[in-house]
Amino acid sequence: MAYYVVVGLGRFGHYLSLTLAERGADVVVIDKEVNAVEAIKDRVFQAVIGDGTSRNVLENLGVANAEAVIVALGPKMEESLLTVHNLKEIGVKRIVAKANSDAHGKILEALGADEIIFAEKETAVRVGHRLGNRNLLDFLPLNDRYSIREIVVPEHFIGKSLRELDLRSRFEVNVIAIKRMEEILFPGGESLLNSNDHLVVLGSEKALNRLTPQE
Repeated sequence: MAYYVVVGLGRFGHYLSLTLAERGADVVVIDKEVNAVEAIKDRVFQAVIGDGTSRNVLENLGVANAEAVIVALGPKMEESLLTVHNLKEIGVKRIVAKANSDAHGKILEALGADEIIFAEKETAVRVGHRLGNRNLLDFLPLNDRYSIREIVVPEHFIGKSLRELDLRSRFEVNVIAIKRMEEILFPGGESLLNSNDHLVVLGSEKALNRLTPQE
């Protein structure tokens, strides 16, 4: 079973820990705040009150054996920098760190973090895309050019097959899946679209904007 360590139990660390635990992972969390640890201790594998910036504390948690360690510390930049430095020296396989700014992210990357998360920035971008287009339900950027979007099936697509719609040729997008109620369907050309379906599509920003123009 996958084993993760989350350092820091602010909102991001708290909800990330719960999500990992709900997906069946063993999650170990650490924070200096007693209330933060008490609030989650019954829902994760292990909850520790302690200083996550301390190398000795991290080693005692067995971070070297973790699938990944997520550094989700608060606004004090020096705490996350010290933690990433210690994790790198311990030899952690994968370090994921939350950054509060572009400069913070660059320093974390230079120290050896494998993945940088700009939680507020990424959430704001996703919300901005959704608010700007009522057909857009979710948005996942892959790089500067391409993203995956979950969209409401446009009314003029209902009752038609993917072969008939020919979205790849017309819009230069690929349909990855159809979400139908609680089911995820991996469609073929003959798949018909229903009124309550959601399409999960991959394409460039330009192509996806043509598929779901803002209103």
